[in-house]
Amino acid sequence: MLSVALRRSLSVMMLLPTSVALAGPLAFDPTGIPQFTGSVAFNASNQLLVDLDYAVFAPGVYPDDGVNGDDPSNGAEYVYAYQAFNRTASTRALTTVSVGLVNDQTGAHNAVPDPLHVLTGGVLPSSMEVNLVSLSVITRFLNPPVPAGGYSSVFLFTSPNRPTYMTTSVLSGGLVDTQMAPSPLPEPATFGLLALGGLVVLRRRRA
Repeated sequence: MLSVALRRSLSVMMLLPTSVALAGPLAFDPTGIPQFTGSVAFNASNQLLVDLDYAVFAPGVYPDDGVNGDDPSNGAEYVYAYQAFNRTASTRALTTVSVGLVNDQTGAHNAVPDPLHVLTGGVLPSSMEVNLVSLSVITRFLNPPVPAGGYSSVFLFTSPNRPTYMTTSVLSGGLVDTQMAPSPLPEPATFGLLALGGLVVLRRRRA
């Protein structure tokens, strides 16, 4: 028998519109940076409905005990963690999550799954890569994809740099939807050069 509290929670979830993300435990992790912990809903043509949970952890905070989590930076860097939930209303399986990068100086690396963290038992990525050509961290679920009603394992990457928000996409075949999710800022010196370059261009235009 389901408890009264659980039945009420399930009833509320069933009444929520598809634009509202149905978050799992990663989205409420109290050890994540508050401004960069949450969930975002994706809707690609009403066929691919995905909730992407995310949390960014300050250096040394993400679990690294081999039981509750595995930080590939060994506590030295920020951990950018995500978990995808493909809603039961989806008619397509989720095959790719792509987290955008500001530029090629964000320090993003160590892209790996972490099947130990929070809600376990999810679909493991087929591959993960930091792609400096497309400026994105690409996580693919190809064998198998994440089915409707299913969810992925936690997948993550690390960076020495603090977070901002960048465009992030979910894909299935030709279907794609793009929202915003956490991503690292460029190295401070590089970010300063970008701002200076923009200022120079602006001054030239005014001249």
